[in-house]
Amino acid sequence: MFCQSEAAARGSKRQSQQTHSLILQYEYESALAYVCHKVVRKMHHLIQERAVKVTVASDSIYFYEDRSRAFLEKLKAITQYYPDLTATLQQRVAMHAALISEQEVVERLAADGVCLAGASSKVRKLIEAKLNHI
Repeated sequence: MFCQSEAAARGSKRQSQQTHSLILQYEYESALAYVCHKVVRKMHHLIQERAVKVTVASDSIYFYEDRSRAFLEKLKAITQYYPDLTATLQQRVAMHAALISEQEVVERLAADGVCLAGASSKVRKLIEAKLNHI
């Protein structure tokens, strides 16, 4: 016979596993939607640059636009059923993107000689610590 604390612990572990699985699914769908969107943008750029013909690119564009829409619909469904969890995930993604942008700016400033190596190194370490903490 199980005592209540053992049953609660098992329930908590199961819920934690489900939450982890949901987080992985959300991140997976997000990454795929993002990549599909980037492919579509790149294909349009290649058309503008006349590096590829419209007739050649149109099938790929259609495919990746369709896939992107499908992934976004899955994300919308997850968000609808788990709004608190997805809000937290979206905040983490936004913070990560902001820190990556900061990192790139600091690297450019250092490369251009605007920022001394010692100062930029300290700032990079602070940004890296924040990235590792997300």
